Amino acid sequence: MATQLSAGILTVLQVVANYGPISPHEICEKVELSPRTVTLALSTLTENRICKRIPNLSDMRKPLYVMNNEIPKSVLAEYVLDSVIRTPPAGLGWRP
Repeated sequence: MATQLSAGILTVLQVVANYGPISPHEICEKVELSPRTVTLALSTLTENRICKRIPNLSDMRKPLYVMNNEIPKSVLAEYVLDSVIRTPPAGLGWRP
């Protein structure tokens, strides 16, 4: 995987890692990113198998996203995400 991840994608990944399972709407509430940016970031993360989409049994219209536990640590190290996930995101309107 040679895809470079943008700052917006990394911010979404940090929110999913810290608060998952989480819906795209909840991610938008946590960070000041547009719904379109969050949707594209989640699409990129699921295509690269970093996150996975799971059904929300209480409301099937709102899927939930979680970190993929099956992804090897070598892939996280390739993206330099092993340290990014442990640190709080800087900027981009982070709201705990």
